[in-house]
Amino acid sequence: FGGFNFGGADATTRLTMDEQSVVKMFDTCTPSVVFITSYRNAQDQLTLRQENYPSSAGSGFVWDKEGHVVTNLHVVDGADSVQVTFMGTVSIDAKVVGIDPDTDLAVLKLLPSAPEFRSSPPTASQASGQMF
Repeated sequence: FGGFNFGGADATTRLTMDEQSVVKMFDTCTPSVVFITSYRNAQDQLTLRQENYPSSAGSGFVWDKEGHVVTNLHVVDGADSVQVTFMGTVSIDAKVVGIDPDTDLAVLKLLPSAPEFRSSPPTASQASGQMF
Protein backbone atom coordinates (compact mmCIF):
# COMPACT_ATOMS: atom_id res chain seq x y z
CA PHE A 1 0.00 0.00 0.00
CA GLY A 2 2.40 2.69 -1.17
CA GLY A 3 4.94 2.25 1.62
CA PHE A 4 2.48 2.61 4.51
CA ASN A 5 3.24 0.55 7.58
CA PHE A 6 -0.02 -0.81 9.04
CA GLY A 7 1.36 -2.47 12.14
CA GLY A 8 4.47 -3.63 13.85
CA ALA A 9 6.24 -2.52 16.99
CA ASP A 10 7.40 0.79 15.57
CA ALA A 11 3.81 2.00 15.20
CA THR A 12 3.52 2.59 18.96
CA THR A 13 6.85 4.40 19.17
CA ARG A 14 5.59 7.02 16.70
CA LEU A 15 2.76 8.12 18.99
CA THR A 16 3.13 11.62 20.37
CA MET A 17 2.97 12.23 24.10
CA ASP A 18 -0.61 13.50 23.74
CA GLU A 19 -1.61 10.39 21.81
CA GLN A 20 0.04 8.16 24.41
CA SER A 21 -1.92 10.00 27.13
CA VAL A 22 -5.17 9.36 25.27
CA VAL A 23 -4.32 5.65 24.90
CA LYS A 24 -3.48 5.44 28.62
CA MET A 25 -6.72 7.20 29.57
CA PHE A 26 -8.70 4.82 27.33
CA ASP A 27 -7.04 1.79 28.94
CA THR A 28 -7.75 3.18 32.41
CA CYS A 29 -11.38 4.23 31.75
CA THR A 30 -12.57 1.27 29.68
CA PRO A 31 -13.51 -0.85 32.75
CA SER A 32 -15.81 1.94 33.97
CA VAL A 33 -17.89 1.88 30.77
CA VAL A 34 -21.06 -0.15 31.27
CA PHE A 35 -23.99 -1.53 29.27
CA ILE A 36 -27.41 -0.63 30.63
CA THR A 37 -30.61 -2.58 30.05
CA SER A 38 -33.99 -1.20 31.07
CA TYR A 39 -36.94 -3.50 31.71
CA ARG A 40 -40.69 -2.97 31.80
CA ASN A 41 -43.27 -5.21 33.36
CA ALA A 42 -45.93 -6.46 30.98
CA GLN A 43 -48.48 -9.22 30.93
CA ASP A 44 -47.58 -12.18 28.75
CA GLN A 45 -50.52 -12.60 26.37
CA LEU A 46 -50.15 -16.37 26.27
CA THR A 47 -49.67 -17.19 29.97
CA LEU A 48 -51.24 -14.02 31.44
CA ARG A 49 -48.30 -13.78 33.89
CA GLN A 50 -46.51 -10.54 34.61
CA GLU A 51 -43.07 -10.70 32.99
CA ASN A 52 -40.07 -8.38 32.92
CA TYR A 53 -39.18 -7.54 29.29
CA PRO A 54 -36.20 -5.53 28.00
CA SER A 55 -37.48 -2.17 26.78
CA SER A 56 -34.32 -0.23 25.92
CA ALA A 57 -30.55 -0.37 26.20
CA GLY A 58 -27.60 1.98 26.12
CA SER A 59 -24.23 2.78 27.61
CA GLY A 60 -23.06 4.67 30.65
CA PHE A 61 -20.08 5.02 32.94
CA VAL A 62 -19.31 4.58 36.62
CA TRP A 63 -18.92 8.01 38.16
CA ASP A 64 -17.65 7.19 41.66
CA LYS A 65 -16.88 4.40 44.11
CA GLU A 66 -20.28 4.82 45.77
CA GLY A 67 -21.81 3.15 42.70
CA HIS A 68 -23.27 6.09 40.81
CA VAL A 69 -23.59 5.54 37.07
CA VAL A 70 -24.26 8.27 34.50
CA THR A 71 -26.34 7.47 31.42
CA ASN A 72 -28.91 9.06 29.13
CA LEU A 73 -32.42 9.58 30.44
CA HIS A 74 -34.01 8.11 27.32
CA VAL A 75 -32.30 4.79 28.13
CA VAL A 76 -34.01 4.42 31.52
CA ASP A 77 -37.11 6.59 31.13
CA GLY A 78 -40.21 4.66 32.20
CA ALA A 79 -38.25 1.57 33.26
CA ASP A 80 -39.60 -0.67 36.00
CA SER A 81 -36.10 -2.04 36.64
CA VAL A 82 -32.58 -1.39 35.38
CA GLN A 83 -29.55 -3.66 35.09
CA VAL A 84 -25.92 -2.53 34.63
CA THR A 85 -23.43 -4.91 32.99
CA PHE A 86 -19.67 -4.52 33.43
CA MET A 87 -17.36 -5.67 30.62
CA GLY A 88 -20.06 -8.05 29.40
CA THR A 89 -19.70 -10.36 32.40
CA VAL A 90 -21.06 -9.04 35.71
CA SER A 91 -24.58 -7.62 35.89
CA ILE A 92 -25.84 -5.59 38.85
CA ASP A 93 -29.30 -4.18 39.47
CA ALA A 94 -29.56 -0.40 39.79
CA LYS A 95 -32.16 2.24 40.50
CA VAL A 96 -32.65 5.70 39.02
CA VAL A 97 -31.76 8.33 41.64
CA GLY A 98 -31.67 11.47 39.53
CA ILE A 99 -32.75 12.82 36.16
CA ASP A 100 -32.34 15.98 34.10
CA PRO A 101 -34.76 15.97 31.15
CA ASP A 102 -33.25 19.16 29.69
CA THR A 103 -29.88 17.47 29.13
CA ASP A 104 -31.21 13.89 28.70
CA LEU A 105 -29.09 12.69 31.63
CA ALA A 106 -29.86 10.20 34.38
CA VAL A 107 -27.93 9.03 37.42
CA LEU A 108 -28.28 5.45 38.60
CA LYS A 109 -27.20 3.91 41.89
CA LEU A 110 -25.93 0.35 41.86
CA LEU A 111 -27.75 -1.80 44.37
CA PRO A 112 -25.33 -3.42 46.84
CA SER A 113 -26.45 -6.99 46.21
CA ALA A 114 -23.34 -8.12 44.34
CA PRO A 115 -20.00 -8.64 46.11
CA GLU A 116 -18.13 -8.00 42.81
CA PHE A 117 -18.96 -4.30 43.14
CA ARG A 118 -16.69 -4.01 46.17
CA SER A 119 -13.68 -4.19 43.83
CA SER A 120 -14.98 -1.39 41.66
CA PRO A 121 -13.41 -0.45 38.34
CA PRO A 122 -11.72 2.92 37.91
CA THR A 123 -14.16 5.76 37.51
CA ALA A 124 -14.19 8.38 34.78
CA SER A 125 -13.64 11.16 37.34
CA GLN A 126 -10.48 9.44 38.61
CA ALA A 127 -9.03 8.81 35.17
CA SER A 128 -9.72 12.28 33.79
CA GLY A 129 -7.56 13.77 36.53
CA GLN A 130 -4.60 11.85 35.15
CA MET A 131 -4.74 13.57 31.79
CA PHE A 132 -5.92 17.09 32.54
